Amino acid sequence: MANGQVLTKIGFSVMMERAYDSTPSYNQISQFKIGTGSTTPTTSDTILDSMISSWTYPLGYEQKNCASVGFLIAQQKAVIASLVAPKEANGNTITELGLTHCYEMSCPDDICARIVFTGVAKTIDNQLYVVLYFERG
Repeated sequence: MANGQVLTKIGFSVMMERAYDSTPSYNQISQFKIGTGSTTPTTSDTILDSMISSWTYPLGYEQKNCASVGFLIAQQKAVIASLVAPKEANGNTITELGLTHCYEMSCPDDICARIVFTGVAKTIDNQLYVVLYFERG
């Protein structure tokens, strides 16, 4: 497995448009998806390798609102936190997370950032909390 994270081309477009366009056509990046894929993340990624479907509790959606989205202005960072709760995605070993700007459940090719990490065996006894920092380079 190749651990790593990347802001995709789509994610870059979303961030630039939202930063500089007074009426952006993209929603803010505030949703996430999870999966079991393990390929190295690239800027060309548009989907997760192996997305877990119907994992949210109680409605069984394939994506969920991020726990929080914020900005640390003085440090020039964006912070996005995602939570997979105890009753969600049980029986899966989660190895990837994708951020999206799309609120529609069937939105294709919409991954703005993809993160691949060492697998977390998800059970009702644990939760997965991921905090991502995007900073100006």
